Amino acid sequence: MDLFQNSTSKPNNSTDTDIGNHQEPLATRMRHNSLKDFAGQKHLVGEGKMLYRMIEKGVIGSMIFYGPPSSGKTTLAHVISALIKSIRGSDPDAALYWISAILEAGEDPNFIFRRLLILASEDIGLAEPNAITIVNSCHEAYMKCGMPEGVYFISHACMYLSLCPKSNSLGGIFSAGKEIKQKGIKDIPDYLKDKTANKLKSRYLDIENASDEYKYPHSYPKNWINQQYLPNEVKEISFYKPGSEGREGLLNKRLDAIKNQK
Repeated sequence: MDLFQNSTSKPNNSTDTDIGNHQEPLATRMRHNSLKDFAGQKHLVGEGKMLYRMIEKGVIGSMIFYGPPSSGKTTLAHVISALIKSIRGSDPDAALYWISAILEAGEDPNFIFRRLLILASEDIGLAEPNAITIVNSCHEAYMKCGMPEGVYFISHACMYLSLCPKSNSLGGIFSAGKEIKQKGIKDIPDYLKDKTANKLKSRYLDIENASDEYKYPHSYPKNWINQQYLPNEVKEISFYKPGSEGREGLLNKRLDAIKNQK
């Protein structure tokens, strides 16, 4: 088969599968299907050598791969991406499948837990605030027990995250950060500044103490009072886009009720 053929016409000696392969990226067409396909590196992948034995036994530690296209560097990254997207999409069956593929490939469980911790905040966040605690506890349990029993804790974390309500509202920090990077930090309202500094300024300049204008929330019903906390220039901007699912939905309903109290 000609790896560089790009025609959709069927050669005399080609099958339908060959034609489909011609339309795939060159790196994919060149990817090895067996250790026997590798050329060179016999001291590692040759029969009876270290990496060969590890693969045969199905026990592979965490490693860093480098090399030209088709050497398999990005394949694992694709599987990890599929896992994250499956959990984000609340598909526990797909999550189990892809996490099993990742473990079969020999990925370090500590790396898996790091990715799950990030997902617990990025894609679940306030919808289930305990998600990050559950994942962290599963990681600690894995560190105490190790493998093979540690697979239960990996599955525990993946299944829980898959079943959790989802929210990406914590990403609001990037909106606030972008505003500050582009336009700088605006002036703090005087009544929000340090009360000791305001008191000294008032004394030495013989002016009113700006802190006197601050409204202490605990002195008001439901521990809330309408008060501006943002600088004037950005007071109309909403950086936080609240989600409606899970715990976050309940928390926002409570806040709305307090704000609308008479």
